[in-house]
Amino acid sequence: MTKGTVVYNEDAIQSIREDRDRVRKRPTLYIPSTDAKGAVHIIFEIVDNAVDELTRRGAVGQTTTLRFDEKTKVVTVEDDGAGIPHKSLIDTCTVINTSGKFDNSENSVYQWSGGTNGIGLKLAVFMSEWCDVASTRQGKTFIAHFVDGKLKNTELLDAPKKSHGTVIRYKTSQKYVDINAVTPEMIQNRCQEKSRLFPDIMMYLEITDKSGKTNKITYHGRGIHDMVEEMNPSTTIVDLESDQYVRILKNLTDDNPSDVHVRVRASFALTEKALDADRDAYIVSYCNTIKTYSGGTNVGGLKDGLVKLFNTNIAPSFGHRDQDLPVFPSD
Repeated sequence: MTKGTVVYNEDAIQSIREDRDRVRKRPTLYIPSTDAKGAVHIIFEIVDNAVDELTRRGAVGQTTTLRFDEKTKVVTVEDDGAGIPHKSLIDTCTVINTSGKFDNSENSVYQWSGGTNGIGLKLAVFMSEWCDVASTRQGKTFIAHFVDGKLKNTELLDAPKKSHGTVIRYKTSQKYVDINAVTPEMIQNRCQEKSRLFPDIMMYLEITDKSGKTNKITYHGRGIHDMVEEMNPSTTIVDLESDQYVRILKNLTDDNPSDVHVRVRASFALTEKALDADRDAYIVSYCNTIKTYSGGTNVGGLKDGLVKLFNTNIAPSFGHRDQDLPVFPSD
Protein backbone atom coordinates (compact mmCIF):
# COMPACT_ATOMS: atom_id res chain seq x y z
CA MET A 1 0.00 0.00 0.00
CA THR A 2 1.46 3.37 -1.04
CA LYS A 3 1.74 6.25 1.37
CA GLY A 4 -1.39 8.40 1.50
CA THR A 5 -3.72 5.75 0.05
CA VAL A 6 -7.27 5.99 1.41
CA VAL A 7 -8.87 2.67 2.26
CA TYR A 8 -12.25 2.21 0.59
CA ASN A 9 -14.36 0.28 3.09
CA GLU A 10 -17.65 0.56 4.99
CA ASP A 11 -16.49 3.69 6.81
CA ALA A 12 -16.26 5.55 3.49
CA ILE A 13 -19.99 5.15 2.82
CA GLN A 14 -22.36 7.78 4.20
CA SER A 15 -26.08 7.25 4.61
CA ILE A 16 -28.29 10.30 5.15
CA ARG A 17 -31.49 8.94 6.62
CA GLU A 18 -33.47 12.07 7.52
CA ASP A 19 -35.12 14.32 4.94
CA ARG A 20 -33.99 17.39 6.84
CA ASP A 21 -30.35 16.34 6.56
CA ARG A 22 -30.74 15.43 2.88
CA VAL A 23 -32.00 18.93 2.07
CA ARG A 24 -29.29 20.61 4.14
CA LYS A 25 -26.52 18.48 2.63
CA ARG A 26 -27.42 19.30 -0.98
CA PRO A 27 -29.80 22.28 -0.95
CA THR A 28 -29.29 23.08 -4.63
CA LEU A 29 -31.11 19.88 -5.52
CA TYR A 30 -34.23 21.70 -4.32
CA ILE A 31 -33.54 25.41 -4.76
CA PRO A 32 -31.71 27.23 -7.60
CA SER A 33 -28.88 28.49 -5.37
CA THR A 34 -27.99 29.29 -1.78
CA ASP A 35 -27.80 33.04 -2.40
CA ALA A 36 -30.69 35.54 -2.34
CA LYS A 37 -32.32 33.82 -5.32
CA GLY A 38 -32.62 30.61 -3.30
CA ALA A 39 -34.03 32.44 -0.28
CA VAL A 40 -36.69 34.12 -2.43
CA HIS A 41 -37.44 30.76 -4.04
CA ILE A 42 -38.30 29.30 -0.62
CA ILE A 43 -40.59 32.25 0.16
CA PHE A 44 -42.53 31.76 -3.03
CA GLU A 45 -42.80 28.01 -2.59
CA ILE A 46 -45.02 28.93 0.36
CA VAL A 47 -46.85 31.65 -1.58
CA ASP A 48 -47.48 29.14 -4.38
CA ASN A 49 -49.02 26.76 -1.86
CA ALA A 50 -51.34 29.53 -0.68
CA VAL A 51 -52.35 30.38 -4.25
CA ASP A 52 -52.91 26.69 -5.04
CA GLU A 53 -55.24 26.47 -2.05
CA LEU A 54 -57.21 29.55 -3.11
CA THR A 55 -57.66 28.37 -6.71
CA ARG A 56 -58.41 24.68 -6.19
CA ARG A 57 -61.81 23.08 -6.69
CA GLY A 58 -64.13 24.12 -3.85
CA ALA A 59 -61.83 26.86 -2.53
CA VAL A 60 -63.32 28.78 0.40
CA GLY A 61 -61.07 31.87 0.49
CA GLN A 62 -59.59 34.50 -1.81
CA THR A 63 -56.93 36.30 0.23
CA THR A 64 -53.22 35.72 0.85
CA THR A 65 -50.79 37.98 2.69
CA LEU A 66 -46.99 37.89 2.56
CA ARG A 67 -45.06 39.73 5.28
CA PHE A 68 -41.31 40.31 5.29
CA ASP A 69 -39.37 42.02 8.08
CA GLU A 70 -36.16 43.55 6.74
CA LYS A 71 -34.57 43.73 10.19
CA THR A 72 -35.35 40.27 11.57
CA LYS A 73 -35.67 38.53 8.15
CA VAL A 74 -38.81 36.79 9.41
CA VAL A 75 -41.24 35.70 6.68
CA THR A 76 -44.96 35.16 7.22
CA VAL A 77 -47.37 33.78 4.62
CA GLU A 78 -51.06 33.67 5.50
CA ASP A 79 -54.10 32.56 3.52
CA ASP A 80 -57.79 32.14 4.25
CA GLY A 81 -58.12 28.79 2.53
CA ALA A 82 -59.48 25.62 4.10
CA GLY A 83 -56.32 24.92 6.12
CA ILE A 84 -54.05 21.87 6.00
CA PRO A 85 -55.82 18.72 7.29
CA HIS A 86 -54.58 18.39 10.88
CA LYS A 87 -53.79 14.67 10.79
CA SER A 88 -51.51 15.21 7.79
CA LEU A 89 -49.87 18.46 8.89
CA ILE A 90 -46.70 17.02 10.44
CA ASP A 91 -46.01 14.81 7.41
CA THR A 92 -46.72 17.76 5.12
CA CYS A 93 -44.03 19.71 6.98
CA THR A 94 -41.38 17.00 7.37
CA VAL A 95 -41.68 14.19 4.82
CA ILE A 96 -40.43 14.94 1.31
CA ASN A 97 -42.90 14.00 -1.44
CA THR A 98 -45.93 14.39 0.80
CA SER A 99 -48.53 16.30 -1.19
CA GLY A 100 -52.11 16.39 -2.42
CA LYS A 101 -50.96 17.53 -5.87
CA PHE A 102 -49.16 14.58 -7.44
CA ASP A 103 -51.99 13.55 -9.75
CA ASN A 104 -53.85 16.71 -10.72
CA SER A 105 -56.93 15.68 -12.70
CA GLU A 106 -60.61 16.41 -13.21
CA ASN A 107 -61.39 14.12 -10.28
CA SER A 108 -58.81 15.42 -7.78
CA VAL A 109 -59.01 18.31 -5.33
CA TYR A 110 -56.32 20.17 -7.28
CA GLN A 111 -56.96 20.30 -11.04
CA TRP A 112 -53.73 22.26 -11.50
CA SER A 113 -51.14 23.67 -9.15
CA GLY A 114 -47.78 25.40 -8.90
CA GLY A 115 -46.55 22.87 -6.39
CA THR A 116 -46.29 19.34 -7.77
CA ASN A 117 -43.59 17.45 -5.88
CA GLY A 118 -44.30 17.91 -2.17
CA ILE A 119 -41.11 19.88 -1.48
CA GLY A 120 -42.01 23.52 -0.82
CA LEU A 121 -43.14 23.66 2.81
CA LYS A 122 -40.38 21.25 3.79
CA LEU A 123 -37.80 23.77 2.52
CA ALA A 124 -39.11 26.45 4.87
CA VAL A 125 -39.05 24.02 7.80
CA PHE A 126 -35.69 22.35 7.12
CA MET A 127 -33.73 25.47 6.13
CA SER A 128 -34.91 27.60 9.04
CA GLU A 129 -33.72 28.54 12.49
CA TRP A 130 -37.35 28.13 13.52
CA CYS A 131 -40.69 27.72 11.82
CA ASP A 132 -44.29 27.77 13.06
CA VAL A 133 -47.06 26.23 10.97
CA ALA A 134 -50.68 26.85 12.01
CA SER A 135 -53.76 25.39 10.35
CA THR A 136 -57.28 26.46 11.32
CA ARG A 137 -60.31 24.40 10.31
CA GLN A 138 -63.49 22.97 11.85
CA GLY A 139 -63.24 25.02 15.02
CA LYS A 140 -59.65 24.08 15.88
CA THR A 141 -56.18 25.54 15.25
CA PHE A 142 -53.34 23.03 15.12
CA ILE A 143 -49.88 24.57 15.51
CA ALA A 144 -46.56 22.81 14.94
CA HIS A 145 -43.41 24.49 16.28
CA PHE A 146 -40.10 23.58 14.63
CA VAL A 147 -36.60 24.53 15.78
CA ASP A 148 -33.53 23.85 13.63
CA GLY A 149 -35.70 21.89 11.24
CA LYS A 150 -37.03 19.47 13.85
CA LEU A 151 -40.42 19.28 15.52
CA LYS A 152 -40.27 20.79 19.02
CA ASN A 153 -43.91 20.64 20.09
CA THR A 154 -47.51 21.04 18.95
CA GLU A 155 -50.60 22.83 20.20
CA LEU A 156 -54.31 22.33 19.56
CA LEU A 157 -56.39 25.41 20.32
CA ASP A 158 -60.07 26.26 20.01
CA ALA A 159 -60.96 28.63 17.15
CA PRO A 160 -64.15 30.26 15.89
CA LYS A 161 -66.13 27.67 13.95
CA LYS A 162 -66.18 29.75 10.78
CA SER A 163 -62.43 30.48 10.84
CA HIS A 164 -60.16 28.76 8.33
CA GLY A 165 -56.74 29.16 6.81
CA THR A 166 -53.02 28.53 7.14
CA VAL A 167 -50.27 30.70 8.62
CA ILE A 168 -46.58 29.86 8.12
CA ARG A 169 -44.00 31.98 9.91
CA TYR A 170 -40.30 31.25 9.79
CA LYS A 171 -36.76 32.59 9.82
CA THR A 172 -34.39 31.13 7.26
CA SER A 173 -31.01 30.08 8.65
CA GLN A 174 -28.21 32.20 7.24
CA LYS A 175 -26.01 29.14 7.67
CA TYR A 176 -27.70 27.46 4.70
CA VAL A 177 -29.23 30.23 2.57
CA ASP A 178 -28.30 33.91 2.26
CA ILE A 179 -31.53 35.44 3.54
CA ASN A 180 -29.63 38.64 4.42
CA ALA A 181 -29.17 39.41 0.72
CA VAL A 182 -32.90 39.45 0.00
CA THR A 183 -34.25 42.91 -0.88
CA PRO A 184 -37.84 44.20 -0.85
CA GLU A 185 -37.61 44.77 -4.61
CA MET A 186 -36.98 41.06 -5.22
CA ILE A 187 -40.11 40.15 -3.30
CA GLN A 188 -42.22 42.90 -4.86
CA ASN A 189 -41.27 41.81 -8.38
CA ARG A 190 -42.17 38.20 -7.67
CA CYS A 191 -45.51 39.18 -6.11
CA GLN A 192 -46.39 41.23 -9.18
CA GLU A 193 -45.45 38.37 -11.51
CA LYS A 194 -47.53 35.90 -9.54
CA SER A 195 -50.56 38.17 -9.15
CA ARG A 196 -50.94 38.65 -12.92
CA LEU A 197 -52.05 35.02 -13.28
CA PHE A 198 -54.65 35.36 -10.54
CA PRO A 199 -56.27 38.80 -10.77
CA ASP A 200 -59.27 37.62 -8.71
CA ILE A 201 -57.13 36.79 -5.65
CA MET A 202 -56.57 39.54 -3.12
CA MET A 203 -52.79 39.39 -2.69
CA TYR A 204 -51.21 41.64 -0.08
CA LEU A 205 -47.54 42.33 0.57
CA GLU A 206 -46.35 43.97 3.79
CA ILE A 207 -42.68 44.97 4.07
CA THR A 208 -41.46 46.23 7.44
CA ASP A 209 -38.24 48.19 7.09
CA LYS A 210 -35.42 48.36 9.61
CA SER A 211 -36.96 51.39 11.33
CA GLY A 212 -40.19 49.47 11.96
CA LYS A 213 -42.28 51.23 9.30
CA THR A 214 -44.55 48.93 7.30
CA ASN A 215 -45.30 49.49 3.61
CA LYS A 216 -48.43 47.73 2.36
CA ILE A 217 -48.98 46.88 -1.30
CA THR A 218 -52.11 45.35 -2.83
CA TYR A 219 -52.00 43.23 -5.99
CA HIS A 220 -55.45 42.68 -7.48
CA GLY A 221 -57.39 42.93 -10.69
CA ARG A 222 -54.58 43.12 -13.26
CA GLY A 223 -53.83 40.20 -15.57
CA ILE A 224 -51.44 39.20 -18.34
CA HIS A 225 -53.10 41.60 -20.81
CA ASP A 226 -52.07 44.45 -18.52
CA MET A 227 -48.54 43.06 -18.36
CA VAL A 228 -48.25 43.28 -22.15
CA GLU A 229 -49.82 46.73 -22.14
CA GLU A 230 -47.14 47.94 -19.73
CA MET A 231 -44.47 46.97 -22.26
CA ASN A 232 -45.82 49.81 -24.49
CA PRO A 233 -46.49 47.67 -27.56
CA SER A 234 -46.48 49.08 -31.07
CA THR A 235 -49.51 47.07 -32.15
CA THR A 236 -52.94 46.06 -30.87
CA ILE A 237 -52.87 43.40 -28.16
CA VAL A 238 -54.41 40.06 -29.13
CA ASP A 239 -55.77 37.88 -26.31
CA LEU A 240 -56.16 34.14 -26.86
CA GLU A 241 -57.57 31.36 -24.72
CA SER A 242 -57.61 27.63 -25.35
CA ASP A 243 -59.35 24.99 -23.23
CA GLN A 244 -59.09 21.46 -24.60
CA TYR A 245 -58.19 17.85 -23.93
CA VAL A 246 -54.94 16.49 -25.30
CA ARG A 247 -54.13 12.79 -25.63
CA ILE A 248 -50.74 11.85 -24.18
CA LEU A 249 -48.94 8.88 -22.70
CA LYS A 250 -48.66 9.70 -19.01
CA ASN A 251 -46.14 6.90 -18.55
CA LEU A 252 -43.90 5.17 -21.08
CA THR A 253 -45.30 1.84 -19.97
CA ASP A 254 -48.93 2.80 -20.70
CA ASP A 255 -50.66 0.85 -23.45
CA ASN A 256 -53.05 3.66 -24.35
CA PRO A 257 -52.89 7.46 -24.21
CA SER A 258 -54.87 9.42 -21.63
CA ASP A 259 -56.93 12.57 -22.08
CA VAL A 260 -55.38 15.48 -20.18
CA HIS A 261 -57.11 18.82 -19.69
CA VAL A 262 -54.88 21.66 -20.91
CA ARG A 263 -55.72 25.33 -20.50
CA VAL A 264 -53.68 28.04 -22.18
CA ARG A 265 -54.05 31.82 -21.99
CA ALA A 266 -51.91 34.25 -23.93
CA SER A 267 -51.65 37.93 -24.81
CA PHE A 268 -49.59 39.01 -27.84
CA ALA A 269 -48.35 42.26 -29.31
CA LEU A 270 -45.26 43.55 -31.09
CA THR A 271 -42.95 46.15 -29.63
CA GLU A 272 -40.41 47.66 -31.98
CA LYS A 273 -37.94 47.79 -29.09
CA ALA A 274 -37.60 44.02 -29.42
CA LEU A 275 -36.00 44.44 -32.85
CA ASP A 276 -32.88 45.94 -31.29
CA ALA A 277 -32.72 43.82 -28.12
CA ASP A 278 -32.77 40.30 -26.81
CA ARG A 279 -36.09 39.06 -28.23
CA ASP A 280 -36.74 36.72 -25.32
CA ALA A 281 -36.58 39.66 -22.90
CA TYR A 282 -40.06 40.53 -24.17
CA ILE A 283 -41.51 37.06 -23.73
CA VAL A 284 -42.93 36.33 -20.27
CA SER A 285 -44.07 32.75 -19.82
CA TYR A 286 -45.63 30.60 -17.12
CA CYS A 287 -46.15 26.86 -16.83
CA ASN A 288 -48.47 25.43 -14.17
CA THR A 289 -48.69 28.94 -12.63
CA ILE A 290 -44.88 29.16 -12.22
CA LYS A 291 -42.87 31.70 -14.22
CA THR A 292 -40.36 29.98 -16.51
CA TYR A 293 -37.44 32.39 -16.40
CA SER A 294 -35.42 30.45 -18.97
CA GLY A 295 -38.27 29.86 -21.39
CA GLY A 296 -39.09 26.19 -21.89
CA THR A 297 -41.03 23.93 -24.23
CA ASN A 298 -44.04 26.26 -23.95
CA VAL A 299 -41.98 29.15 -25.34
CA GLY A 300 -40.54 26.90 -28.04
CA GLY A 301 -44.05 25.84 -28.96
CA LEU A 302 -45.16 29.46 -29.13
CA LYS A 303 -42.37 30.35 -31.55
CA ASP A 304 -42.95 27.29 -33.75
CA GLY A 305 -46.67 27.99 -33.78
CA LEU A 306 -46.18 31.57 -34.92
CA VAL A 307 -43.85 30.40 -37.70
CA LYS A 308 -46.46 27.88 -38.83
CA LEU A 309 -49.17 30.56 -38.76
CA PHE A 310 -46.97 32.89 -40.81
CA ASN A 311 -46.09 30.27 -43.41
CA THR A 312 -49.68 29.03 -43.72
CA ASN A 313 -51.71 32.23 -43.63
CA ILE A 314 -49.41 35.13 -44.51
CA ALA A 315 -46.59 33.95 -46.79
CA PRO A 316 -48.98 32.81 -49.60
CA SER A 317 -50.04 36.44 -50.04
CA PHE A 318 -46.47 37.47 -50.87
CA GLY A 319 -45.16 37.85 -54.36
CA HIS A 320 -43.80 34.72 -56.04
CA ARG A 321 -40.19 35.69 -55.34
CA ASP A 322 -40.73 36.09 -51.57
CA GLN A 323 -43.02 33.13 -50.87
CA ASP A 324 -40.10 30.77 -50.36
CA LEU A 325 -38.13 32.97 -47.98
CA PRO A 326 -37.28 30.87 -44.90
CA VAL A 327 -38.74 32.01 -41.57
CA PHE A 328 -37.25 30.81 -38.30
CA PRO A 329 -38.44 30.97 -34.67
CA SER A 330 -35.78 33.60 -33.97
CA ASP A 331 -37.55 35.89 -36.48
